[in-house]
Amino acid sequence: MLYNIFIQPLVIILRAIYLGINYFAGNLGISLMILSVVMSILLRPFIKWAAGVQDKERKIQNILSPQIAEIKKTFHGAEQHEELSELYKRYSYNPIYAIRSGLDLFVQLLPLMAAYIMLSELEIIKGVSFYAIKDLSKPDNLLAGINLLPFVMTVFNVLAAITAKKFTKRERVQAFIIAALFLVMLYNAPSALLIYWTTNNFIMLVKNIDFYGIFGGDKIARVLDYRFVPAGWKKICVNAFIVIISMSVLGIFFAHFYSTFVDITHDALGSVINSINTFQNIYYLLFMIPAVFAWMLYTRFILSGFTIRELIAKTFCFAVFTIAIFFYMKNVQFPMKVFLRLSTFLLILFGYALLAFLLPVSSEKICSFSSRLTDDHRNSLFFSSIIFAIIFVCVLYPSLTYRSDPDFFMDSLAGTISKISIYGMTLLFALILIWPLIPEFVQNILAVIAAFLVCMAFINSFVLTENYGNINAIFIDERVMKVERAAIKDLLSISITTVIIFFCVWRKYIKNLVITFVLISIAMCGVSVYCYFNIRHDNNLINTENVNFPEYHNRLWRFSRTGKNVFAIFLDGFTGEHVKKFFAEYPEFISDFEGFIYFPDTLATGPRTFFSTPSIYAGPDYKPNTLNDTQPNVSIIEKYGNAISFLPNIFTSNGYDSVMSESTNNPIYLNALKHPESVLNLKYNWMNDYVPYWLNWANKNGIEIKIQNREDISQFLIVLSLFRSIPFSLRSKMYNTGQWIWGASEQVSEMMLVKSFLANLAPLQFMGDFVQADDGKSTFKFLHSTLSHALWYMQPDSLLPVLDPYPQTKGQGILVDGIIPEHYYTEVHIMRFLADFLIKLKKAGVYDNTRIVFVSDHSWGDSQTINKIFDHTVYIDSFRPDALLMFKDFNSRGDLITSNALMSIEDTPALLIDGIAKAPGIYTIEELKKLSSSDRIRTYCENYPDSDNMNVNTFSIIKLWQVKGTMFKRENWTEIQ
Repeated sequence: MLYNIFIQPLVIILRAIYLGINYFAGNLGISLMILSVVMSILLRPFIKWAAGVQDKERKIQNILSPQIAEIKKTFHGAEQHEELSELYKRYSYNPIYAIRSGLDLFVQLLPLMAAYIMLSELEIIKGVSFYAIKDLSKPDNLLAGINLLPFVMTVFNVLAAITAKKFTKRERVQAFIIAALFLVMLYNAPSALLIYWTTNNFIMLVKNIDFYGIFGGDKIARVLDYRFVPAGWKKICVNAFIVIISMSVLGIFFAHFYSTFVDITHDALGSVINSINTFQNIYYLLFMIPAVFAWMLYTRFILSGFTIRELIAKTFCFAVFTIAIFFYMKNVQFPMKVFLRLSTFLLILFGYALLAFLLPVSSEKICSFSSRLTDDHRNSLFFSSIIFAIIFVCVLYPSLTYRSDPDFFMDSLAGTISKISIYGMTLLFALILIWPLIPEFVQNILAVIAAFLVCMAFINSFVLTENYGNINAIFIDERVMKVERAAIKDLLSISITTVIIFFCVWRKYIKNLVITFVLISIAMCGVSVYCYFNIRHDNNLINTENVNFPEYHNRLWRFSRTGKNVFAIFLDGFTGEHVKKFFAEYPEFISDFEGFIYFPDTLATGPRTFFSTPSIYAGPDYKPNTLNDTQPNVSIIEKYGNAISFLPNIFTSNGYDSVMSESTNNPIYLNALKHPESVLNLKYNWMNDYVPYWLNWANKNGIEIKIQNREDISQFLIVLSLFRSIPFSLRSKMYNTGQWIWGASEQVSEMMLVKSFLANLAPLQFMGDFVQADDGKSTFKFLHSTLSHALWYMQPDSLLPVLDPYPQTKGQGILVDGIIPEHYYTEVHIMRFLADFLIKLKKAGVYDNTRIVFVSDHSWGDSQTINKIFDHTVYIDSFRPDALLMFKDFNSRGDLITSNALMSIEDTPALLIDGIAKAPGIYTIEELKKLSSSDRIRTYCENYPDSDNMNVNTFSIIKLWQVKGTMFKRENWTEIQ
């Protein structure tokens, strides 16, 4: 509990700051030193408060110690105790208050412990050298096997204790003992931690040295506070200096402008601005205009008189703002459209103008103005904003996310929120402690900034929304974070928020704004309560002790010996071309696929399950583009239901006992079934019922899955909440700098390992063992497995799943020689499972009277041939056409055949029902043979991941490809829409 309250939030904060610093510094060792400096600054209010408490304790001890000594010398026994109690009561003191003397140490130890945990878990420092240190994650061993850094740390620690002026003799002895303990405890600590803590001790030493007294503090103060009013020749010199500086900057601007644009091209300026090559240059040059503008206004301050202290302070503010804008412009990709670039530039210019306006104003007037900003409601404005933010990040958004997919989570909603809320309460508690230490002027500014950020976050999350796909998808198609769209939304959110805050300040509605924040916070809590009472609460951890088969087990795996069996399995995301690679690497499995035809030239109808599923179940009339044309006024969810009911209706009408596992909770589908009593509709998470069986098998075979965070997914939800509330232009940066993939998503990976992966693995691995045969009626089974869907956990030659099967690449979805290794490993295991299933069908005597289809909805962007002809070197999320299709007919034996037929996943129903029934729009196998010649024309649709919305009537198609002939020739692909 104490770890969750005090340490874990600090670990997350330290990691975020460290990764952010390293992003700019580019050196992990130097970033550690900067991190130590940053933490010293951030902890300054706590240390100052702790020092004040210690000083108070020191003073009271100086008063009490002589009297306590006198009482102990004069009195004994009960009388002594009574006198001491009276003394303590007189000074309102309790002996337990003595622990306050160690408060400063406690304040510093917490960040040290957090840094130790953070650096111990951080993967990016492993194997990284820093000057003479070979590995930051290990002890330094700089002196022939002896660690040098712990001794350097101890030296600085001792020197800091010696130079501390307020330390008593007893406190110095304690400091020496603590330094010795640190030497022992941290001797074998990672070098990274020693660099961090040594830098911290060096900063303490520097702070203890009285530079002010050494260099004449009184003289410095007089110089800093001397007001300089230029007059006469001094004024002329100042004016000349300003003119020279201003003209120099302007001269540099125009020189660069001429050399960059005029010499490169003589086209109109508009066409030059649109040039990709000159885009960055113009932004750096435009950056100089507000700098000149601000500097010219800055002269007003100089000419009206100044003190050095004021000049330094205001120049510092100006420099910080300039550097911030510089890094923003350098690291955020701006849109190419002139209007959007100009709008962004004008916002920056406005910021400079505001700052320039404040530069000549005296500090007293600025403080007075800041009070009017908050209308003397700074405390309520700041904390209502903070509470608003905490409820949004820690309560509301996690509740909405949980409600969107309860099966994804291991813990209950209440348990999940309670873990996240610890971070929010810790932040609130810390701010309550820090707030009184902050100057009033800064409090006013912080209150307005907090209100501004909260308003903008709310607008970003609920007004200018963006759909990034499923929460368990991990990988986001970055085209959703398109630069132009992000810039437009950022401009809108900033503009709307500015209007709201300006209006409240202008009309003195700050109190009303506070009330609004409070009311919305209460409403967000109410929405969270509504989510709690409107979700399932049956998603507890899987019971590993109960290994009984589910009640539907026998019917699910029953095959008929006397009738016919039609079996299909839909392998989500299986890349068709990988079957050829599998048989080339593992030829011993070829004989298991007797009578099968493998169709390597099988085109998907879309890049996602959302697009492809209807055509797999119901044929050509249910392709996305065809449905848009033929059923424009029917919702997609209704199209889905009708498509999925197509096959079970045909087979049940012909006397087959049917099993379906696809969207069986869709009410449209259930209502469309003609013979529901003959269909076993498996529940959405039916595969979880087999996980105990798998875990029991794993236990017997010595396979142990180590999961760190089976219930705690708080870090992911916090990152997700922040991701949805920060400016759109920064989201791609957050996604790409490690905060997403190797930060919070590790928890998602572990969650998926139990909730999704094992559930899909268990029935597929053992379905051969589950096969049963009897003399009952014919069977039809269509099962859907997402084992081949990301994320992937299968190692090449082991059934022990791990979080990162291919550690040579950072994360998953990275192409290596045109293939995603983790994906292919999983497919290899799937093919082995299928081979075992076919062997068991033969042993049960039902192989010959069983028709089998293996099909996938799309590939995973790792088809080597497709990537080669389209020159794809990275994983392309919206282009995954290479689907799997393998077929074995009744009484088919002989060698595995690789066919050159031009197939599509829309042919799946034709292969399944041939000779059993004839349906409109569905070909016979003979018709398919003629159709799949070298001239067949097939279609493939592309879409964005944010278009998976079943409540609309049409599929969102961004590209419609027509493929005439084989799909493995680029010239056969024609974009027709």
